[in-house]
Amino acid sequence: MKKWYHLLFVAICAAVLLVLFSAPEVTTPRLPADATHADRKGYPACPGCHGSDAERAMPEDHLLSTGSVAPNHLKCYFCHKPQED
Repeated sequence: MKKWYHLLFVAICAAVLLVLFSAPEVTTPRLPADATHADRKGYPACPGCHGSDAERAMPEDHLLSTGSVAPNHLKCYFCHKPQED
């Protein structure tokens, strides 16, 4: 019986690895490496430069119909990582 548990464990591990290695590449834009974007807790300031009428506006799926940032998109640094050196 233990043999089947071991085989099941190996099969589950292989399935997890298969899913992880077949994941798509990251396509979320990275943050510029400048002083403005250095503060990882500065996300309340993001709509000031990236609001609905700004030159570098957020995508529509980040905004509510009123033009304010959707509550589930308030922490920009969760998805948008700093550029690597």
